[in-house]
Amino acid sequence: MVNKRAYKVASTTTIAAVSDYDDQTPFNKVSVVNTTDGDVEVYFGQQTNPQLIVPYQSELAFDGFTVQGQAYVRNLTGTGGDVYLHVWRHDVPGQ
Repeated sequence: MVNKRAYKVASTTTIAAVSDYDDQTPFNKVSVVNTTDGDVEVYFGQQTNPQLIVPYQSELAFDGFTVQGQAYVRNLTGTGGDVYLHVWRHDVPGQ
């Protein structure tokens, strides 16, 4: 089974929930494209410690990085811009 979701987030210096995020599915693949003017924090399930910090104008992708719960995004440095968050779950039959 493959369950994919893609989100475009207007990031600011305030921690903000990703709109319409599927917080029930445990995703095991994550990709973040940071087009803001600074580094970005990405949180899953809580807002205390970021699970990811994505450097300015970069892309990160993780396979086998399981996340679940509401996603949040915040500019750590800079003032804001667009962040593209892709999450998906891929189950391999027999595993």
